[in-house]
Amino acid sequence: MILLIAILLAFLAVAWLILKSRMHSDSKNLLFVLGSGGHTGEMLYMMEKMDFTRYGRIYIVYSKTDPLSITKLTNFLKERSKTFNLNQMVFIAISRTNEVGDSKRTAVLKTLFALLTTSLKLLALKKLRASYFNGPGVCIPVILVLYLRKVVS
Repeated sequence: MILLIAILLAFLAVAWLILKSRMHSDSKNLLFVLGSGGHTGEMLYMMEKMDFTRYGRIYIVYSKTDPLSITKLTNFLKERSKTFNLNQMVFIAISRTNEVGDSKRTAVLKTLFALLTTSLKLLALKKLRASYFNGPGVCIPVILVLYLRKVVS
């Protein structure tokens, strides 16, 4: 298990060094991570109050195994099509660290898999002005990858 974590961390460090040149210091990019169920509703409520014309890219991360969040997000954006510029939004589907009812062993393996797949998707993001999180199953790999980006840079 420790060897797997060490390999994952080494991979993340190398990937980060390769992709570091894609980051800009004058960033106006935002990242939102949608949890499942009520967590998505809370995040969409917060997004509704923001003025996105002041920002560059808006990255929206969601769980690919959560169709309810995808439906809520789609409806939210359709209802506010005049408020949001869909061209500035980048949608990123990731794996959850676990599902309700998973055993501890399965949760550990899924977390490692989620970290690996999430890192491949998030390391290439441009520098972020702010990140917003809500919902642990989706947020854990994103937070860890963004933290590693910060430590390595």
